[in-house]
Amino acid sequence: MVGSYVDPNLVFAWQAAHSLARNSPPPVHDRGGFRVDTHSEKEVKRWVFPKLCDGLYDIARDISMPRHYLKLCGTNEELRNALPARWEIQPENYFMKATATPAETNSLPDGYRMEVHQAGPVTRVQIVAPDGELAATGSAAETMDAFVYDRIETASNHRRKGLGIAVMRALAVREEVLRWSAAPGCDRRWPQLVYTPWLDGDRPVRYGDHSGRGFLKSARVSVNKKPAGGKPAGLGHPSLGCLARRGDPAKRWD
Repeated sequence: MVGSYVDPNLVFAWQAAHSLARNSPPPVHDRGGFRVDTHSEKEVKRWVFPKLCDGLYDIARDISMPRHYLKLCGTNEELRNALPARWEIQPENYFMKATATPAETNSLPDGYRMEVHQAGPVTRVQIVAPDGELAATGSAAETMDAFVYDRIETASNHRRKGLGIAVMRALAVREEVLRWSAAPGCDRRWPQLVYTPWLDGDRPVRYGDHSGRGFLKSARVSVNKKPAGGKPAGLGHPSLGCLARRGDPAKRWD
């Protein structure tokens, strides 16, 4: 099995920028992990743990209400064995570190147009189809430690047209401007992190290098599922991500 170690500082940097992109409160340190008091329609709170620790076990035992999420940079088996039966494993997610900006892309298909909106540290890009339908979207957020891509998505009936890559490239332009405008002597080379791949066709498209991989597993309290034999509920699936250093060529794999 591929090792799942992820630098805790990298995890915190991702969550801080991720919170900016989602307009959520910033993360705080909590019992070995990082907590975000989201208070959104989907979730009340989330904890992200770089690795298994006593704090994760404690939180899992204490919480019995739904809409609370535990996320672990680890394997499905590790998280499953750490949780009481009322918790269920969620579908796979990815924790990836881009190694370079996406390559230049061709112009958009005829009739499509791109809109770029900047609001402080957050950039949002959307591509509009000829009929006015939203065809592709994505956002990115910057902190002093990270530049994070978030929610890169192409509508199902507009896939296989290079729109997802076009969104990534438009967001990457912002990162390049920031990097080159940094003060002389300032080594502001933040990692570019991608939380989930975007869909362009039937399979996810991901950028990165195969030099390292990590796992990001998520679980929530099950509302209707009853404990069975004291065993944790749900099996889930292993989630492969990518970790690499800036300067290495970006690669695509399916």
